[in-house]
Amino acid sequence: MKLGKQSWQFSQGVYIQSSGAVTGPKENQGPLSDYFDYSFDNLHCDEKKKLGKCRTSIT
Repeated sequence: MKLGKQSWQFSQGVYIQSSGAVTGPKENQGPLSDYFDYSFDNLHCDEKKKLGKCRTSIT
């Protein structure tokens, strides 16, 4: 049930079903790299590529 503009109240308990960790290239080179779910090769996380794909799919 929505209480305000951004507040919600749930009748049952809320739990986390799953989680994931995404990193950039520096973190992927470190000792914890095996524990990340996905690592991008560049610092901007392929942002320009994805934006281009979104634009072409919308038009």
